[in-house]
Amino acid sequence: LTDNSSSDPIEATLAKTYKSADHLTSLIKHSTSLRLALRASINIAEDLSTRHSDLLRHSGELSSAAERLQAEEEMLTNHAEEIGMPLKHYDAVDRIGILVGVLFKDGGRTVVRGLAKLKVDSEDFEDVLGEIDDAVDFFGNESGGKEVLERSGGKDAQHSSGSLEYYRRAVVLQDAALFLIQEAVVDRIKQTSSDVQAALNIPRVPIAADKLEASLVYTRFHGISSRSNKLLTIVRKCLDRSESYGELLTLCRNTYCGARETLLRNTVRAHMDKLKDQHGLVGMTRLASVFLIRLCTVETALYLDFFGDKEKRQQSQKQLSDVSDSSNGTETTKNESKKKTAPAAATLASQVLSEDGTYYDAEFQSLLGTLSSALHRTVRRGLVSVADLDTL
Repeated sequence: LTDNSSSDPIEATLAKTYKSADHLTSLIKHSTSLRLALRASINIAEDLSTRHSDLLRHSGELSSAAERLQAEEEMLTNHAEEIGMPLKHYDAVDRIGILVGVLFKDGGRTVVRGLAKLKVDSEDFEDVLGEIDDAVDFFGNESGGKEVLERSGGKDAQHSSGSLEYYRRAVVLQDAALFLIQEAVVDRIKQTSSDVQAALNIPRVPIAADKLEASLVYTRFHGISSRSNKLLTIVRKCLDRSESYGELLTLCRNTYCGARETLLRNTVRAHMDKLKDQHGLVGMTRLASVFLIRLCTVETALYLDFFGDKEKRQQSQKQLSDVSDSSNGTETTKNESKKKTAPAAATLASQVLSEDGTYYDAEFQSLLGTLSSALHRTVRRGLVSVADLDTL
């Protein structure tokens, strides 16, 4: 019994020892597996780091290659444009001739003018004119055609380069296109002036001053102003492209001012003489000054309708309108009747006082000076017969 009782604690201790040993064995195995997993994780991390470095290196190489390809693409594109540019201008010269009514025969030595298929009112006209100007610039400057032509004195050079021949053709096309504008503006102004003179028997019969603004002298010119302004705007935009545009614009101004002077000169002089007979020299001077101020204001507005910059005038009028609205925002209804009569005068004044500045053109100022000289002429003639010292 004693032996049995003493062996029980030993067995219990031994069992506990076995259990602890098994637990330690399990912990060792688990630690080993954790160590292996940690090592695998470290290896994976190192592999990822290596791959990331490789990826960065490859990305840098790809980026460099992409930049190199982009640079090569730009170079090839520019080269292709350089190759295609002459072809584009050659094609433009060959293609546009029939549009502006020009045919080249005998290798370009003979120029035949005909009816143009392209109208100045067409939406494509400005684009075609731009193509012609580009061709003139290319063949004249970049290809040296202008220099060769000037050096040869404009003589026929059959053995000259193709650039010279196409420069000549481009200049002919430019002249033909500008002639279309000249027909639409200059010839139209001349025809309108002739029609008005025939209808009103000008200059034999002067127009009454109170009927002048409502007469054909203004209504017919207002009728052709919009189309003329559109074409003259195109000419004004291209002044830096060729001297021909400046010459055409000057021709249009001179024609316009000459036509207006022809229509108004005798009427203004007759009105000065009428005022002198009715009101005497002093009264005539005052009334004639008011008349001339109004006449010059109306003439300036009409001139701007032809030669002015509509965008600048619209901006100026909008600013004046905004200022007027803000200043009159607190006005009561008692001023509404006054505002109804103001728009026409305000619009006319805003045109004259616009930031356009076109009315400072020398040709137009000369016209105004000529019209105003009727007052000086009448005063000078009247002073000869005045004997009253106070009046003098």
